[in-house]
Amino acid sequence: PTLQIGVGINTGTMTVGGLSTMTGRIDVAEGGLAVNGTVYTNVPVTSGLVYHIDPSRTNSLLFDADGSVTSAYSLVGSNVARRWAYQPSFKGPLFQLNVLNGLPVFDFGSLGSGRFLELDQHVENVRSIFMVFGSQAGGGWLLGDKIADNNHRQFHRNNTGGWGVYTTPMFEGGYVENLNIHTLGVVRQDGVVVNPRATGFNGGYQIIEVHAASATHFQGHGCDRTRLVTNQDTPDGNTFSRSGGQRLGEVAAYDRLLTEDERQQVYAYLRTKWMGLPVAGVRRTGTAVAQELKVRANASLDLGGETVSAQTLSGGGAVSNGTLVVTGVIAPGDATDAVGTLSVSNIVVGAGVRYEADYGTPVSDSVAASGALTLQGGGTVQVKLHGQTRPFSDIILFSFNSIENVSNLSAWTLTGDRPAGYIPKLALTDNTVRLIFVPNGTLIQVR
Repeated sequence: PTLQIGVGINTGTMTVGGLSTMTGRIDVAEGGLAVNGTVYTNVPVTSGLVYHIDPSRTNSLLFDADGSVTSAYSLVGSNVARRWAYQPSFKGPLFQLNVLNGLPVFDFGSLGSGRFLELDQHVENVRSIFMVFGSQAGGGWLLGDKIADNNHRQFHRNNTGGWGVYTTPMFEGGYVENLNIHTLGVVRQDGVVVNPRATGFNGGYQIIEVHAASATHFQGHGCDRTRLVTNQDTPDGNTFSRSGGQRLGEVAAYDRLLTEDERQQVYAYLRTKWMGLPVAGVRRTGTAVAQELKVRANASLDLGGETVSAQTLSGGGAVSNGTLVVTGVIAPGDATDAVGTLSVSNIVVGAGVRYEADYGTPVSDSVAASGALTLQGGGTVQVKLHGQTRPFSDIILFSFNSIENVSNLSAWTLTGDRPAGYIPKLALTDNTVRLIFVPNGTLIQVR
């Protein structure tokens, strides 16, 4: 896709929630483009939050030697979701990387996989629950419990069609124990209210919300009920067959019913973080990887603190409040062979980049960084003199406030035009990387 701002007219400034989905061209011709909106770095509602697990917070996880998850520590309180090591066939979920918007998920495998997690503590008095939920393997049970009696089947699923089939309705409608969920409560899938007694899952990833009419409870993931009532050190007869069937991202449970405004905040947080989908007024975080970024003279791009990676960087405008990563070509100027000065905040120059340096009078191509210049490796400067036979001034390739990996400058090479009688060289001086032209000859001093 191409994002083009202000072609033929000055459009003022267009504000967007993020650039993380851009893979084509970003061309700011006139006016400005700004990344703005509310940034959610964590679940935005914490009042009443009693249980919270998140696969993307790897410092809260423990792993087995085979890479499966043995423990997921709640980010609030002291609860822990653990593998029950009763027998070798009982395992924790697999940890799958880069699944949703670049984030990992727990994969409990197919129905009957033996993969499930039990919670150390029963999560009681729950009213609002949010889950990033995958039903590729049918879905299994939304939440489970340890104790296999009828008082612990709050999230029992209808078996019409089979628990391993994602179209099977979410909840059993015949149990009065979960009437507060499936009949009197409110259940949403991706923000839309559904009847959970008649609605299954979509076979992919969804944001599931349960807002119970009265207090509910749970004590497991990827399971129905796991232990005998009469001997809770022994598995229930259905423990293995009713395990697995789902994938999980973030789970947040509250001991109070959230207000509509609070509900929308949590939903917006999960939608942007995990699904990478737009929500009005909310920032989508992530690194854009564009084919080309061009910010033309008198135009501007405010990155809103984000990082944008581009194969080609060109233009003569201003990029502020963020970091540019260039992996292919730097060509200041609005058009091929045009001279321009591109202003940036911070710039990272990847190994192997080609800088197309146009010489002009009184100024030449330049990239002016108000922050840091980082050189990730060697590169090439292609010198374009455009018919000039005698250079009169240096080409200031980069100016900067600070420089990282300056030793990589020695790995840069020069190609292109060579003026007769001069040798072009790279020099580091006065917070600049510049191309200087040294007379090619022998100095004879006569006394």
